[in-house]
Amino acid sequence: MLETDQAWEVFEKLEDFYFSQKEKAEQIRKNRQCTATQLIPLRQTAERLITTGLGKIYPDIWKLVHQRFDVEHIHQLQPEQVGEAIEYLNVLEGEYLGKASAPAFPASKALTDKELCTLCWLWSYATHMAEYMAQVYPILHAAEHRLAGAYFSMPQESPRTINAAREVLLRETTHIEAGLFCNDNWRVLYRMRNAGEMLPLTGRRS
Repeated sequence: MLETDQAWEVFEKLEDFYFSQKEKAEQIRKNRQCTATQLIPLRQTAERLITTGLGKIYPDIWKLVHQRFDVEHIHQLQPEQVGEAIEYLNVLEGEYLGKASAPAFPASKALTDKELCTLCWLWSYATHMAEYMAQVYPILHAAEHRLAGAYFSMPQESPRTINAAREVLLRETTHIEAGLFCNDNWRVLYRMRNAGEMLPLTGRRS
């Protein structure tokens, strides 16, 4: 338990805090310029901005209003200042939305033709691997090999990604010529352009 002197000291601090808060509330009441009804639009605007993400940049929106209009509480705003405060918050929102819509990173540099060729070969190897895994699966399954499950699921699941990659590469290589008897690395592009979509499991293409 607290000693008598300590108890009185704690009591006096609590009493001082209570009356200081009471005096502060009384001062706010005396300085009230706007009614609660008049402040509803301002409160609604602030709440909207907080929920739409502005609060991430300005954690204490009300403090900004206090500083902007040199008041300690929004009740001290003059009725004609409520509209100004709303407009002030709307300006902040516009700045926030502008930042949010701006790209976070600069536009990525286009791939070189050499890089595109490398990716085309990666597509080619992926199709062959899926086909070979599908062909080997029955043997692994019969032998009850631990990789049988992977050799069954991968040829079934990978064609969707392989086909999506092919569509991207076809779009990005339209400027490159490739023929049946091409002797350079772009011969893979001829195969890609003439291949249909890869089907699951069997590795056959439509």
